[in-house]
Amino acid sequence: MKRFLTFTLILALLLSTAFAVSEKANAESDVSKTVYFGSYEQDGDLTNGPEPIEWYAIEGKGNSMLLLSKYVLDWQYYDKNSMQTPYKQSSLCKWLKESFYEQAFTDAEKAAIHADRREGYYDGEAVFLHPCREEEEHFQGGGTLQNLFDRMQNKYRLDTMDFYYAFPTQYCAKQGAYIHPSTGACTWWIRDGRHFLNYGGGASVDNFARSETVTRRGVRPCVSVDAEYLGFPLRRRTFDLSDPGVTLVSARMGDYIYFGTYEQDNDLSNGKEPIKWILLERRDDGSFVLTSECALEYKQYNESETPVTWENCTLRRWLNEDYYQAAFSTQEQEKIQSVRLENEDNPEFGTKGGNATVDKVWLLSINEVTDLFGSKFHYEYFSDFESRLCAMTRYCDPKYQDEYNSWGTRWGWSVDGATACDWWLRSPGYDSGWAAIIMTYVGYYYDSGVDLRGYPVDCDLSVRPVVVVQP
Repeated sequence: MKRFLTFTLILALLLSTAFAVSEKANAESDVSKTVYFGSYEQDGDLTNGPEPIEWYAIEGKGNSMLLLSKYVLDWQYYDKNSMQTPYKQSSLCKWLKESFYEQAFTDAEKAAIHADRREGYYDGEAVFLHPCREEEEHFQGGGTLQNLFDRMQNKYRLDTMDFYYAFPTQYCAKQGAYIHPSTGACTWWIRDGRHFLNYGGGASVDNFARSETVTRRGVRPCVSVDAEYLGFPLRRRTFDLSDPGVTLVSARMGDYIYFGTYEQDNDLSNGKEPIKWILLERRDDGSFVLTSECALEYKQYNESETPVTWENCTLRRWLNEDYYQAAFSTQEQEKIQSVRLENEDNPEFGTKGGNATVDKVWLLSINEVTDLFGSKFHYEYFSDFESRLCAMTRYCDPKYQDEYNSWGTRWGWSVDGATACDWWLRSPGYDSGWAAIIMTYVGYYYDSGVDLRGYPVDCDLSVRPVVVVQP
């Protein structure tokens, strides 16, 4: 088994592109939609006034939505004096913060803009250019254009080029924009190191840092706007079912629910901690499907490496017996519904999923965490790779470290600063001795983090329980 884990770790290190996710989006993101916000001259006819600006919504965080203009809005110098000027001292930065800001937004719209104060990086800029790659200007955190576009591609199955290609407005074209004759696209400035993307003839990132030539390129501004002002219902709410006066009447997908207790901080002297769940679905009968926000245990799918299905694996027995008794009081157990589960075959390898089961505590299946196979059981919450990322509790994490720390490295993904982990699904994997999992990287069998191949069932892996509650 150690030989298998060694091979798997090596394979993962070779295939993965590890970059941190500094903050899991606290949102029902609606990313990739376009919205209108502000106005700017675009049709080249100054007599009819400015036109509404169309933006891509590229990242939701808390009550903010990060917007990137869909079109190249203007044709500007990076700096009128020198290409060596740092961005924050450049004439382009000044133009965005002053001239563009004043022209494009009304007082009400300015009030809805959240100046970005990320660790001093943007220094409260209301309108800014976004970095392209993580290494530039020491920008870390997984929020670069490259990473954001990749996540959008995972979520919406879109060609990344749909976002990288940029087309100038008629006004921009009249300012002298170079338009590639075959694509109609033009180059546009990136904040970091005077980079700009040129997709006139293909994907490339050019660096004019060593050039002495002062030149003009396209401008696609970014702005962070109050999500509610834009009509996005982004803010998650929290409900604590230990309070008798709390109901879930207004709860919606993605909200947090406290229910039950389990050891999590790894300090046994202070007792168990309340379990934080994510609301996956509100059912017609008034019940709610919940999955734990964090992985709560680190266990084998089955205690022996033998052919097995969800119906007869030892992890199912542990969840419905030991965990059920440890995590929920008698009163809480009365609120948990028994659920009939359909255990589908593996869609890639055809491995049999076995008989339907009835469970009080269970694990998600392949078809419940992805809609790639057209499943009627898919939970909408799991809409992209990032939504499947899961952190371990401090109680669970040491068990992971004992097995993997000898490698001297971790996967590189994180959720709110905690280590992201692979976690079990109940579906079969490569064969009946394997079970499917969620991985923290993407590869051939790991589309959007769903590993159809999985791990041998006697491997230890993180456990993320699911319950249906009728408050």
